[in-house]
Amino acid sequence: MGNIYGVANPLALPAVYNSVGGADVTLTAGSEVTIITTGAIAGLGPGDYYPFIWLLAAVLMGGTAPTALQFAFKLGAGSDVDTFVVAPATLIASATVLYAIPLVGVNSSTNWIGAGSTINITAKASTTAATLKNVGSRAIVALFRGPDAY
Repeated sequence: MGNIYGVANPLALPAVYNSVGGADVTLTAGSEVTIITTGAIAGLGPGDYYPFIWLLAAVLMGGTAPTALQFAFKLGAGSDVDTFVVAPATLIASATVLYAIPLVGVNSSTNWIGAGSTINITAKASTTAATLKNVGSRAIVALFRGPDAY
């Protein structure tokens, strides 16, 4: 049985999340650091969904900028579902850079039906630490109804 989008299966409203603890987060060099954690996100009804994350990240570089900066998300403590590496030319010493990053997951029913899943958004700075600023950073997270897998 197929879907009649927006009629039989209404979409949940997106939720907004700020940095962990509502404070700046140090991006320790060489470590994947959780910057934002959602509550449990669940679909409104049976079927397949895929997560979409719009991340705005205000990152303060140190006196020496990192050589690379990567953002990702994972479900719970699992492995990275999607990653985004920023353009190296934007890594400027002592600058605060605002990144707009889209992250998207795979179509699934098992992750979103029932209790749902928690999403952890992470960042990893290479060689030199940086700081995710709480002011200017947030993630908008939504589930979109996907096609049913038969």
